[in-house]
Amino acid sequence: RIIHAEMNALIFAARPVQGMTLYTTPIASCDRCAVLLLQAGIQRFVFPKAPAAQEERWGASIAKTKKYIEECGASWTEIVEGP
Repeated sequence: RIIHAEMNALIFAARPVQGMTLYTTPIASCDRCAVLLLQAGIQRFVFPKAPAAQEERWGASIAKTKKYIEECGASWTEIVEGP
């Protein structure tokens, strides 16, 4: 079985992550991971804008992720690549 990379990062952080920034690629964390990351204390999320194919599959989850981040008083930055 597998876990998402974000959960693996939390497990192996070996120190508290309170107040830290999480960078993910190629898209934002899914909503399930976001909840756990927020509970662990991550305060800033940085990720690229999802490509069209990923947006179709993960768009609803990413929208929830952004909502949860805002509800918890954390911040997110979506990086939009140039043309």
